[in-house]
Amino acid sequence: EENAPSDDDDLQEFMKTSKSCGRQLQWTVMDCARATQFKLHAHPNLELIYCARGALHEIRMSGEPLTRDFGPTGEVQGPNLTRLNRPWNFSTLNEGQWLVNEVGSIHKSFTATNQACTLLVLWGGSHADVSPEQHPKLVNVQQAVNTMDDRLCDCSKGERLSETFLPESERSGT
Repeated sequence: EENAPSDDDDLQEFMKTSKSCGRQLQWTVMDCARATQFKLHAHPNLELIYCARGALHEIRMSGEPLTRDFGPTGEVQGPNLTRLNRPWNFSTLNEGQWLVNEVGSIHKSFTATNQACTLLVLWGGSHADVSPEQHPKLVNVQQAVNTMDDRLCDCSKGERLSETFLPESERSGT
């Protein structure tokens, strides 16, 4: 799409209006207890996160966003992912690090069973949650979260974990 908004357009809108995709952004401090799991969701606007304490983990959909159009402000729904055939990647946001969730990015964030975190977040106040019946069928995101949480609890402090969860069609031997 030639006239589709870009990440640069999102940044310019924020710099001029303190909004993203028409949604007013606000600062929030989030204290996430151990074993906190956010719903699988898309981002209807930019979101900036700084990890002030602990670590936040996630399983994130690879590739370009499926959509950047989430309609007017208010309660918005995430896209249908049932037929999605993309890899999902595990990553960690450690204390002192920050990240930007671009418009349309999709992920499920969580804290490990053995560690909480405190986040400073600039966001629009809501996510576009993906309903459970619209979760991907080819990659079980919840199972990926559980697998990584088990590995996080077993690993040594400072050990870096990485993992990619592939759709069944891309796994060796299938």
